[in-house]
Amino acid sequence: MRVNPLHNIVLKASAIALALLLWVHVATNKTYEYQLNLPLKVVNVPKGLVLVSETPSIVAIKVRATGKQLLLLSNSDPVIAISAADCKPGTIEKIIGAGELAEALGRSFENAEALFPRSLTLKLEKEVEKKLTIRSAVRAEAGPGFALVSAPRIEPDTVTATGPASIMHQLKYLETISLPLVGLIASTSQRVSLALPESLRLSVLDSAVTVRVEIEGARQKAFSNLAIIPPAGFPSGRYDIVPAHLTFVVDIPQSKYGLVTTDNIGASFRRPLLVGDTVRAAIEYILPPGVQIVGTREDSVTLIKKQ
Repeated sequence: MRVNPLHNIVLKASAIALALLLWVHVATNKTYEYQLNLPLKVVNVPKGLVLVSETPSIVAIKVRATGKQLLLLSNSDPVIAISAADCKPGTIEKIIGAGELAEALGRSFENAEALFPRSLTLKLEKEVEKKLTIRSAVRAEAGPGFALVSAPRIEPDTVTATGPASIMHQLKYLETISLPLVGLIASTSQRVSLALPESLRLSVLDSAVTVRVEIEGARQKAFSNLAIIPPAGFPSGRYDIVPAHLTFVVDIPQSKYGLVTTDNIGASFRRPLLVGDTVRAAIEYILPPGVQIVGTREDSVTLIKKQ
């Protein structure tokens, strides 16, 4: 006689389901010891103070809990919060205790224990407000046949920043992020973020400024046989400069063409550490804003000691 595998299929399925539910019930009522890595943050920093010490972002903890408790915990996003509400300027140690862990995990986890770190060293300073100049780190270059009228202009050119007293007393200015604007053939403006390293702990009302670049059509002008002027204090009487004169061509914004003359254009060189009878020195061109050399250009001179 053949046995029908589908005979009493509902009863069999119900039995399997009940057995599975019983197993889950038993398994989740067991107590387990488990290690968790949870986010850690410092909260309630008093007004007028700023946290300057580095704090870990994760704390490893050990818990003893039932499977059901761990399942419920996996569906939440607990964060260990350490309060700095009672802190004053200076350094203080905060223990990561059972109270902080139970607050994050729930009162059913009162036996939780921090493994690493077990405590935090918090350093706080007074927060200082200061107006700072903004410097542009935008590199603007005009396209062929065009020229920059002036250096990139920042609006606004100052910002009010707040930060730790030790940083703010030394800080003189802020910079924009580095940004290349090349091949420009028309005036443009860009919103550019300020470079605010996290290590400085600074805050500003507006973290970006507008950088404006004015572009005009360019006209070329050649300068011939311009003498290279030694830097101040260089003993030029004891050295021959080779080459002693330069010839080059520049692009000039149309509106400034008549203003660029040998009175405000020229070349010098960086004063070297004089070692030996012959040394090389990098040329430094003296150019009005917006004027650029086109074509080939000398980049260094040779200084030869006279006999």
